Amino acid sequence: MKAKDIWNICWPLLLLLAAETLILFIDVDIQPYFFSLLLLYIVLSFLLHMVVHELGHLIFGLLTGYAFLSYRIFSWSIIQVNGRIVLKKQKQNAALGQALMVPNEKWDPENYPYQLYMSGGLIFNAKALVIAVVLYQLSVLPMIPVLIFSAIAVFFLLSNGVPRELNDGAVLKKGRQSKEYRKMMYHQLWTIYYLFNGKALSQLPLESFERSESIPLEDPYTVYVMRLSYYKELFEFRFDSAFEILEQQYEAVDKLTIYDKIMLKAEKLFCLSIQQRATEAKELFQDAEIQAFKGREFVTIKRVLAAYFLFVEVDSKKALTFVEEGLKLIQTDVLDPQLKTEEILLRWLEKSVSERKEWLLFNESKSDTILE
Repeated sequence: MKAKDIWNICWPLLLLLAAETLILFIDVDIQPYFFSLLLLYIVLSFLLHMVVHELGHLIFGLLTGYAFLSYRIFSWSIIQVNGRIVLKKQKQNAALGQALMVPNEKWDPENYPYQLYMSGGLIFNAKALVIAVVLYQLSVLPMIPVLIFSAIAVFFLLSNGVPRELNDGAVLKKGRQSKEYRKMMYHQLWTIYYLFNGKALSQLPLESFERSESIPLEDPYTVYVMRLSYYKELFEFRFDSAFEILEQQYEAVDKLTIYDKIMLKAEKLFCLSIQQRATEAKELFQDAEIQAFKGREFVTIKRVLAAYFLFVEVDSKKALTFVEEGLKLIQTDVLDPQLKTEEILLRWLEKSVSERKEWLLFNESKSDTILE
């Protein structure tokens, strides 16, 4: 986390503490630092429920025959890689926490135990709520922290239980309705396992890239499979085929989550830049969402900007800056299954910048010779 980000978090808290310190000198019937304590209870309750929720997925996954793969809270992950448990830091995706498990390879991909694994988080949040109420009844915990903890528990139960996008409730509902959906879930978990353990995209089984036509383009599982297929085409430098995948997914662009929508637009900008379709690329570059996202410290964004400035704006200096920034991020973003592809593409862009510089120098020297 950058110093600026830390300051943006801390200054409102410091302001609150200063205001509450001044209140101490005023004759007001209120507990000292009441609002600061209230904020502290909210933050701690949220963190505790997040830890408990993901622990529920992990425990019920193990109980139903899954093998442990990773347990993540924010950017920190405990991962099993090649039989060893390691602590790693990774770029945070849309989910604040995640417990990933590996299904038994002997299971039928269309009929396997997924309900308890997917329900485990909700069950543990509900249990935590009951325990907090019991401890209050036994006078172990005071009322206000229990009320806050209970309210956060209800929030977790509703936000994860009521079907929406890719939350637990949505996965359970879709899994009950479709064997094709269960099959995609099964293969995705195995795909993540393969990638975490060092397999290249070209080494993945065909099942990793299969998607069902019955599952909408905007569904997160479909988005994942199509993104994986897209990265495979990039890995093998088949840019036209990669662009065709984007064009197909673009049919549902307005139905995607904001993150997936922006990443899809960014990849389209990359392909348009590579194809040197300057007019279309410049128009997309001015898109409000691209402009808002271009300052993010993501390897993908650096790669896209490098391609745009190299092939569209013909600014080798800027392009090289973004390439170098992207390569630095690869060293810090230690757990991203697509990083190998990103590094290959950045190295290719780096070479393209160098070749363009050599070409310009050659033409300049040639012009000087003619003038002489």
